[in-house]
Amino acid sequence: MWGYKLTLALLFSKLLSIAVVVGEILFTGWFMGAGQMHGLRVVVDALNGRQWESSGNFPRVTFCDLQVRELGGAVHRWSLQCVLMINMFNEKIFVFLWWWFCILLFISILNFFRWIVRLSFDSQRAFVTAVLEAAMNEDVDSRDVSDFCKSGLKTDGTTIVHLIEENATIYQAGEFLVPLWQEFMNAKSKVE
Repeated sequence: MWGYKLTLALLFSKLLSIAVVVGEILFTGWFMGAGQMHGLRVVVDALNGRQWESSGNFPRVTFCDLQVRELGGAVHRWSLQCVLMINMFNEKIFVFLWWWFCILLFISILNFFRWIVRLSFDSQRAFVTAVLEAAMNEDVDSRDVSDFCKSGLKTDGTTIVHLIEENATIYQAGEFLVPLWQEFMNAKSKVE
């Protein structure tokens, strides 16, 4: 299990971010009382020419009862149509939020699978080779890199190098990796 704890924690955090976005989509649908596909339904309604009168999403017009006093004290009651401007804004905000959550969900799922692919052994070896060759300006032996990935870096070490490269540059990842590589090669030459 040693050598995988950081990587498992990273993958778990990626899964948690997916769960949070799914929860946000479900909560938004529950809060609106419109179901989980509210944003999609509003867009489909708009594309099909259905207005709020038939869809029931955020009514924009309602009847307002007014009392008007005239001279002499007579009170007249009127029922007028009133525009609910706030609902126009609310509808746009909730549709935007729903689509934003869907985009975040898509990106989070892609990111999770990207990390799964990155953590395959062949991908790790190719990445470490690329970083070492960029940092040292020389070719490295693939068998040595394979041994280095298996027994030196392990999965957590490769994950750290990926994170450094992703948040900085490949050269800064190389500055971190080259001393470890040199120490590994020195230890290997002493054993042989």
